[in-house]
Amino acid sequence: MKTKNYSASIEKRFTKVILSVTSLVFFISYLIFVVIYVKHEDIRTQKLTETISVVISQDLAKLIFLNNIAVAADITTKLQSFKILKSAVVYKNDGSAIYEYSKDDKSFTPEGRCKNKGYKIVGETLISTTNIHYSGSRFGCIRMKLQHVTIFDIFKKYILQVVLFYLFIVLLSFIFASLYAKKFTNPILKLIKFLEEVELSNSLDSRIEITEDNEFGKLYEETNIMLESLQKSLQEKEKADKEVAYLREYDSLTGLPNKELFIKSLQKQIDFKTTKEWHIMLCVDIDKFKVFNDIYGHEVGDTVLQIFAGELKKEFKEVTLIAKIGIDEFLICYRNVSDDKEHAIQKVEDMLNRLNGIVSNSFCVHSEELHIAVHVGANVYAKTLLSASEILQQTDGALQNAKKEEKEFSFYSQEIEKKAQENLNIYNDLLVAVKENQFELYYQLQNRDDGSYFGAEALIRWNHPKLGLLAPFKFIPIVESSNLIIDVGTWVLENGCKQLSLWQNNPKTKEWVLAVNVSTKQFAQDDFLDIVQRCVKKYNIPHNKLKIEILETLFSDNFEVMVQKIQKLRELNIQISIDDFGTGYSSLQYLKYLPVNQIKIDQSFVFGMLENEADKIIVRNIINLSKAFKFDVIAEGVETKEHFEKLKEYGCHYFQGYYFARPEPIGKIEKVIATIAKK
Repeated sequence: MKTKNYSASIEKRFTKVILSVTSLVFFISYLIFVVIYVKHEDIRTQKLTETISVVISQDLAKLIFLNNIAVAADITTKLQSFKILKSAVVYKNDGSAIYEYSKDDKSFTPEGRCKNKGYKIVGETLISTTNIHYSGSRFGCIRMKLQHVTIFDIFKKYILQVVLFYLFIVLLSFIFASLYAKKFTNPILKLIKFLEEVELSNSLDSRIEITEDNEFGKLYEETNIMLESLQKSLQEKEKADKEVAYLREYDSLTGLPNKELFIKSLQKQIDFKTTKEWHIMLCVDIDKFKVFNDIYGHEVGDTVLQIFAGELKKEFKEVTLIAKIGIDEFLICYRNVSDDKEHAIQKVEDMLNRLNGIVSNSFCVHSEELHIAVHVGANVYAKTLLSASEILQQTDGALQNAKKEEKEFSFYSQEIEKKAQENLNIYNDLLVAVKENQFELYYQLQNRDDGSYFGAEALIRWNHPKLGLLAPFKFIPIVESSNLIIDVGTWVLENGCKQLSLWQNNPKTKEWVLAVNVSTKQFAQDDFLDIVQRCVKKYNIPHNKLKIEILETLFSDNFEVMVQKIQKLRELNIQISIDDFGTGYSSLQYLKYLPVNQIKIDQSFVFGMLENEADKIIVRNIINLSKAFKFDVIAEGVETKEHFEKLKEYGCHYFQGYYFARPEPIGKIEKVIATIAKK
């Protein structure tokens, strides 16, 4: 960083101040000099009048007493020698003027007798009245007018000398100011340069040399004190930062890496130092450590943790990482164990035996012999597993299984891993299925109690390119747990409306109603109503022939909002059915507020009502409630004639199940419709 040079600014200001002060002092001094000079000239002039009176007194005595007129010429000659004398009048004691003198020979009128001695200044004239004595006796007085020196006269007289002297003083002051200003700027520039060096060096170790025994010296001293204080503060901050950084990555009690550092270090090992096929991770938890703490106190508990951590470090020196990730939970990671899985498993067994040797020994704390037990989750994982977090999650799962089953150790379950991988594969395939339209709608016909068909429910199937036709339970849970349900649900709704529009052109199916299942997440979308209206309009189907089936769990949150949305669908004359009724959230509490058309009895109740009295009561109550609220009721899962007959006995008139029809592709449904047409 380049610093501007500020020295000239200080010198100029300092020089201006000195020059201004010098000029002011000079002019004040000159003015005082002039005033004193004028005063001096006045005194000198007054003394001159005394001299004049003495010089001409003898001649005047001759003129008065001897009446010697010739002496007047001598008086005039003497008076002419005094150049500042303008005029003079001599009076006798009786007040009569006996002699008059004028430098410019102008006549003037005497001003009367002079009474007292005195002086008076009028403009540029000094008027003096002086007594004349001879032989010790006053015989008259003389009034003289003399030229008076004014301040202006002095200025005019000495203007050149004053200007030259002023210029000399200014030049001298300028030189003095410049030289003296450097005494102020040099110490400041020295300080600035020093601070720049400190900044460039990025170090607070330097100190400025104190060479001045004045305010600048004090400034240097304070600068050094400030640097020492900053250095101390910075060192304390660095120390605090190191402590914070240490605590962020290490356990303060045992000094072992914590979970954050463990995952970071393990991931680094995975990314750069994987050489063998198989690796090991153990997750060790001290059994019932909280109870141990409660009995012996936290101080003893902390000591036990420190001893245990020390034993782990001493016993497992060959491992890659040891960490403490919880109050009483430790991790042991052994990377690059072997290319043979069986050998890696044998290594785990060896480590478990060594770990058992540690906990079999008692810990001596405050003269007490203490024993601990541990649970261990073991994970032998391949180098293809590239996520440190996932490895830790698997190992923790093994630990939780060991604790749950109260075993000393448990290995990570490969079945769980396989299931998770299958779900991931299905999800990835679903992404492709949505883009490539691999889905197909099956339809399960719905019947009245007289056996006639009044509609169907649209059920999605997935034609997997490798796995073949997949039933909903294979993929719907994965679809519903992700945002794919929005796209898949919209596809079902649109294709269902498309098929319903075709049925409207057939006299035998014109009155059929098509039921379409809508998930909670799909129904909650802000644009769901718009999607429904768009599909109905696109395929030109009667609104009352489309039935939206929703789960009653839909009302567990935002009940009022969902009811308002259902009300808007009913205003469009679209039917609403509550699917799986009786299995959801407080259905009876909210039933009276729901603007629905139909309730579908869940198949679990239908399956059990022939043998289970509780299911029988539930089915009968649902049917009775529906009648009370004037809802249609349909039973699903009707698979036998006994189910059918019993439901009719309870007052149910609409049915869906294998007893009447299985879900079939549209081709087989059309064959059924053709059969109906022949009748």
